[in-house]
Amino acid sequence: MIDFVTFLEANDTPYITTELALAWAQRPPRALPSHWATRLGYVRVFARYRAAADPRTQIPPAGLLPFRPKRARPYLYSKVDIQRLLAAALEMPCRYSRCKLRPWTYYCLFDC
Repeated sequence: MIDFVTFLEANDTPYITTELALAWAQRPPRALPSHWATRLGYVRVFARYRAAADPRTQIPPAGLLPFRPKRARPYLYSKVDIQRLLAAALEMPCRYSRCKLRPWTYYCLFDC
């Protein structure tokens, strides 16, 4: 937040405005939108705190920089894939005598 306060001082503004919060949040220009949304979230929390001491403080509204992370597409294993995975688990090599249960551990883990 020190960087944001410095940004406000550089713009000769004694209180938080939505316009300056948005301008600061979108720095650097080549950053990902998720980075911008996170930065604006920090300013929003700080602005709520500052609003108690300075009524001129503007709290940036939620959703001003919307960001929805893209979820990975799930891969569904076929029954044949699962059987091959279970067979491979049982064939895991063991270098030490104490790891005899290791293949069975993975077999049970994947067989759930």
